[in-house]
Amino acid sequence: METYSIIFRSIFSFLLFHILHVFFKKNQNARDNILFIHTAGLGDLVYTYRIINNLELIEGCNFYLIVKKEHKELFDNYDGKFRVLELDYNKYRFNVLYKIKLILELRKLKFNTVYQLNLNRRITDDDLALHIGAEKVVALNIVEKKFPKLFKSYFDGFYFNILFKSRLEIGNQIELFLNKEFNITNSKQSYIKINEERLLNQLMKKIPSFSEGEFIVIHPLSISKIRSLDKIRLESIINFLTKNYNYNILLLGSEGQKKLLEKFSSNFNRVTSIAGVTTILESLFIVKSCKLFIGIDSAFTHFAKHFNVPRIIFSGGGPYGIMFPKKSYENEFEGEMFLFHFLECFGCNWHCIYKEAFCLTKINDSVVFNSLNKFLTSNKDFR
Repeated sequence: METYSIIFRSIFSFLLFHILHVFFKKNQNARDNILFIHTAGLGDLVYTYRIINNLELIEGCNFYLIVKKEHKELFDNYDGKFRVLELDYNKYRFNVLYKIKLILELRKLKFNTVYQLNLNRRITDDDLALHIGAEKVVALNIVEKKFPKLFKSYFDGFYFNILFKSRLEIGNQIELFLNKEFNITNSKQSYIKINEERLLNQLMKKIPSFSEGEFIVIHPLSISKIRSLDKIRLESIINFLTKNYNYNILLLGSEGQKKLLEKFSSNFNRVTSIAGVTTILESLFIVKSCKLFIGIDSAFTHFAKHFNVPRIIFSGGGPYGIMFPKKSYENEFEGEMFLFHFLECFGCNWHCIYKEAFCLTKINDSVVFNSLNKFLTSNKDFR
C-alpha cells in the first residue's frame, strides 16, 4: 500500500511540475541574487553553514537561503550576509495555491543562480528550484538510483549542471562545491553562532538537573526505525552506565518519542527523558555541553561532530561514504568512535536488503561497553 502511495504522489507531482513548467519560464533581467535551497534533514543543514561562513566576504552578490520553517530556528542567532527564508514544505507539496504564491514571490527577486543543495532530491525539490526563473540552476547531486522517485534521473536534464555524478562524502562535496562555483580553496570550517547564556537560563528552568555537573547525552531513536537502537540495546547501555558511573544521563528525542523514552527514564536513577522538551537550539547546546554523546545516524550526531564533542556513534552502513565515510570509521579524531557490524552492502543509504539492519543489531555488547569505558575512564581531554 505504501508503494502505491509513493507512485501516486510521484505521478501527481510529475504532472503538476509540467503544468507549472508551461507557465514559469526564465526571468528576464536577472539580478546578482543567488539562492541556495536546502529542504532536506536538519543534520544535512548543519553543513550548509560551511557555505554561509565561506561566502560572507564575497562582494557584489546578494545571497539567500531557503529552509523548512521548522529548521529556521537554527539561524536565529545568525546576523550575517545571507537572508534566510522559510518554506512550509508539506504545504508546498500538497497545496497548489501555496506553491504558486511562493514561486511568484521568489520570482520577484529575479535570481541569477539557484543552487539545489539537497543530497536526495525529490520532485518537489526540483519543482521549486526549476520554476523560480533563474538563469542558471545547479544541483549538487544526481538523483540516487535507489531513491523512490518516478522517472528518477529524468529531472537531471532540466538543470544547467549537476556537479557530482557519484556519491561523495558531504564535507568533500561542500569543499569541491566552493572551489568549483566560487573559486574558494582551503575553505574554513562551519561555525554556528548560539547565545549560550540565554540557552543555559532556558534549560535550567526546563531541566533542573542540567547544571548538576557533567552529564551524558543519549539520542537513540530516529523517525526511521531501521536507524534506531533497539530497546534491548538501549536498556543495556543505560544499565551499564548507571551501575558503573555517576553521571546524569539525558535522553534526547522528539515529541513522538516521548512516551517510549519516559519508560526508560522511569526505570533508572539519574536518567531523565527530555524528549519533546527542548527546541533545536537548546538541543544543540545540550549536545555541545555534554561529557559524552551517544547517538545514531541523526541530526544530533552532526551537532556533536560540529562541536567536536566526544562521541560514540551507532551508524551502521547506511551513510557509509556519504555522511560518515571510511576515514571516519577509521576514527578521524581520537574523540570519535563508530560502532557497526561490517557487511558487504555498506553504502546502501538505508535501503536495507535484510529483514533488519544487521550492521547495527549484531554489534557485540562487549565492544559497546569497552567503548564507553574508553571515554569515561580516560583523563584525556578529547575535545
